[in-house]
Amino acid sequence: MTRDRKGPEYQIVYLPKSPTLDDFTMLDWNSKIMELWEQFMTIIRQSSGDKDLSLFAQGPWVVFGVTRDEVQISLRQGVGDRTKTLGILQCADKEPTLKEYMRYLNFDPATDADFIFVFNAFKEEPLPSHFFQH
Repeated sequence: MTRDRKGPEYQIVYLPKSPTLDDFTMLDWNSKIMELWEQFMTIIRQSSGDKDLSLFAQGPWVVFGVTRDEVQISLRQGVGDRTKTLGILQCADKEPTLKEYMRYLNFDPATDADFIFVFNAFKEEPLPSHFFQH
């Protein structure tokens, strides 16, 4: 699950057998998805025995379908009442374009035309060390 509290936070609820209380694990909300993923993988490794875990080697973004085309198309189109894209910088290629940064920063051509230099500067600024791109 994902929620927005001054930035995205993630939670994993693992239901290996059934939704009864004894059969599921709920990990605490965490803003660091890879830290949460490692907690989840520790549980999976301990409970899997000799089962094939190769699916999980792809990481949380693939396992949870975030990188699937239909998920990304839905995000771009804003499909559905639950889809939330505000505060997410989305890009079609590996690096966001100026137009994508402008959309992310809510550029209004009627009032912001004189401030394109701000959007260019934002685009050229390197990501902080604690940010990562998917």
